[in-house]
Amino acid sequence: MLACVPVVVLVLSALMQDDSTERKGGVLSDYPNAAPAFEQAMGRPAGSRDELARCPDTGVRAAFVRDCTAGMKALFEQPVDDLFSLEGGEAAVRARQQAPDELATPFDLKRQIWAMELRTILTAAAPLAQVDEWQAEHVALGEALAAYIALGPDAPDFVFEGGAATANLEELGRIFAWFDGRMRDPAWRAGMILTFDDGPYRPTLVESPGPCTPAESRPVGSLFTLRTCQGDAEQPKTRLQAVREDGSVAWTCDLPRVPARASFNGNVEEEGPWGWVVPLSFGERVTLYLDADARPSFYFVSW
Repeated sequence: MLACVPVVVLVLSALMQDDSTERKGGVLSDYPNAAPAFEQAMGRPAGSRDELARCPDTGVRAAFVRDCTAGMKALFEQPVDDLFSLEGGEAAVRARQQAPDELATPFDLKRQIWAMELRTILTAAAPLAQVDEWQAEHVALGEALAAYIALGPDAPDFVFEGGAATANLEELGRIFAWFDGRMRDPAWRAGMILTFDDGPYRPTLVESPGPCTPAESRPVGSLFTLRTCQGDAEQPKTRLQAVREDGSVAWTCDLPRVPARASFNGNVEEEGPWGWVVPLSFGERVTLYLDADARPSFYFVSW
């Protein structure tokens, strides 16, 4: 088993605790093999694709990943305009990504959907890290995982074989390490977020900020307190400042795309080993992501 490998521990913990409601939806008819297999194995209908990904039956999870792979291949064959009815299609999306403050992800529009599904796929495969003796069903799940990853941009090759438990666990460890590296890349991390909000945008770091009159504050673990500044006529409407326990300022940033002063909309949540998520609102949703060093990385704005 791989639980002794540090990166695997971090990735597994983050994946298995990920209960984002944004990933729980899905039309079960999109999974023609996994949904019936779930009903047969569990004796009841599956409630969501998240339930398929977390099913204790390895065969169900393998069928789910294969269904997702087949669905992605079918999606890749469809014209972008037919899928999303976007005026100008993919060219319009790319044109919007040329804005100076916009963080361009490494995905075209179709592979953006592939990336959004990647965490769910890895969640389905995560229990393989606890398997000491790989049977045919475990190899089948590993092969399904490798096939899904192969659809992505510049994806490395991963190979799983029968009767090779040690080699298979090492290969699984390579996948988790690959995913961990992608999550530490802001462009990849942003591209894997399932959202219809505008963005991702880069926050503007303020090198020599004036005084910040705090409007609200939230702790970011034990690292510092994050404050929203009341601002004035010379400041952007939304400014955040991170203040350490000794009163020193860790950083100050503006969110220029937020059209009104935002306030906190919940607590700051840790996203595994990859950073923090800061929920804000100005009547519409704003989500700021901090990196692993708890510095501003990118944000989305609802519309």
